[in-house]
Amino acid sequence: MRITKSLNLVCFLSIFGPVHSVSSTTDILSSTLVSSPPSPATSSKPATTPTNRPTFPPVGSVPRDYSATGLEKIWDLVGGPVSPPPFTTTRVPCTPIPVPTPPSLYPEWFSPRPANLLPNLKFPEGFVFGVATAAFQVEGAAKADGKGPSIWDWNSRQPGGVPDGSTGDVVHLQYYLYKEDVERVAALGVNAHSFSISWARIFPFGTADSPLNQAGLDHYSDVIDYHLQAGVEPIVTLFHWDTPLALHAYYGGFMAPESVDDFVHYAKTVFKAYNGRVKTWFTFNEPRGFCGFFGSSQFTFGAILPPPLNVSSAPFHCIYNILRAHAGAVKDLLRTKTPAFREMGIEGEISFKSENFIGPPWRANSTEDAEASERRTAFQIGIFADPVFITGDWRKILTDTLSPEYLPRLTEEEKKDILGAPFPLSSFFRPTLQYQPSTKRLRLRRFLRY
Repeated sequence: MRITKSLNLVCFLSIFGPVHSVSSTTDILSSTLVSSPPSPATSSKPATTPTNRPTFPPVGSVPRDYSATGLEKIWDLVGGPVSPPPFTTTRVPCTPIPVPTPPSLYPEWFSPRPANLLPNLKFPEGFVFGVATAAFQVEGAAKADGKGPSIWDWNSRQPGGVPDGSTGDVVHLQYYLYKEDVERVAALGVNAHSFSISWARIFPFGTADSPLNQAGLDHYSDVIDYHLQAGVEPIVTLFHWDTPLALHAYYGGFMAPESVDDFVHYAKTVFKAYNGRVKTWFTFNEPRGFCGFFGSSQFTFGAILPPPLNVSSAPFHCIYNILRAHAGAVKDLLRTKTPAFREMGIEGEISFKSENFIGPPWRANSTEDAEASERRTAFQIGIFADPVFITGDWRKILTDTLSPEYLPRLTEEEKKDILGAPFPLSSFFRPTLQYQPSTKRLRLRRFLRY
């Protein structure tokens, strides 16, 4: 395995512990697949009753109407009004933008300032050090310029979707303030910004046969050009969890095989539009975590699953389809047999961002803990990394544990196409603190993410 470039897109400290053995297959599935972001300690999900259940039409019952009226009907599905932005023009910043000095929140002996944490650390030549954002979290302007809704626009308006009821309607409003943000990034001295593109801004309905929203394509073209003008490398992620809501209404989103062709079409549209200006691409951000949402009782996505799937089987079908969509965007040999990233001659490199880690056994001399570590690796980072980077297929423990009704089996053609789909292999690092039970100390390590 050859690493061609080191990307440090998100640099922060995490504490990862070793792995204990667990008592049952149920524990394995529940503890390793579902990703649960932190929530306020005082918040709690209300009990599900007929009056506070999420509302969504039966999957497949919404007709495909690609008109302006049809788009408004898709927006009607979100379950509430959409707040307009406070202004609708792109702000031009006054440069140079001053970089504020952050306040000292804690004494130096308790929390060293970044400059004093690793004073002798030097990045190698060509190392890319930057920051990262996600479209739904920062853009706002939810309905601006013909954008369609995503599943998060819907989730944030459903009972229990977001503890405090906040939405992504306005947030940071980066859609209009991106020039200020890029200038701040440049002023900080970092040389890259990893951001995601909203699929629903490019194709409001999401499908390959639906109209392209040129305003969305032009917007991201301006964003990319401004990065280059400011000396900040634009690193693009095609999908950061914001599936167009219409795709769930039509067929169930990434739980359904139709999603593969629709994503590949979207990806090729973006590749063609920005080829030569973007040199590092990612198809999916942390897809295992995304698919885990459809098996979590903490979110509302169980209400938008296509039959016969349920919260137990849906995450694995999501994983299966995203693997095929990723390979299709890189090679496109699975279904439509038309050129994609490689065959289109797109400049640069492409991969996907996989989260999580390989946890060491808690007890070095324990066979049970070693086996638990292997199970966790297989169901977590390995469920994507094994097929793409190593074998082209699921690890045996997955197929031994899960029936084909849960985890669809990969065909020989699919194995061939999925293996080696990154082109070339990309990686990026973040520092981590890992607890070592033998010494009872925390050790700083570099954590490789694909």
